[in-house]
Amino acid sequence: MGRTTRDLIEELQAEAPKFKVVIIAVGFEKRSECVFNSDEHPLQKLNGLVEAGGEPIGLIGFRDDGEHGTVYCRTFAEYAVEQWANDYLSDLCHTFCEFLVKSGKARILPNPANGWLN
Repeated sequence: MGRTTRDLIEELQAEAPKFKVVIIAVGFEKRSECVFNSDEHPLQKLNGLVEAGGEPIGLIGFRDDGEHGTVYCRTFAEYAVEQWANDYLSDLCHTFCEFLVKSGKARILPNPANGWLN
């Protein structure tokens, strides 16, 4: 990874105003963990996950207009050309959408372009 965990947290915080919730998706061999923009100590949490063998892959953000929600995802620049990373994040994004729908929290409109809100 070319950037520091501090750089990734700064990116997370910079994107946070666009979303109700935004996370860094951290991949492990058999599970995923999340660092939320609202975590009390996001840098410490991310550092702990990386030290435990996790790899920060990208961001997932959720916007809610009150009636519908949209989930966006974007790999970090270091993984932008890695198909496995894009597939991983897309799958995680869809899982997140399914969870929200099943929980009754929102009707979700997934972002079909696997893109990001600019």
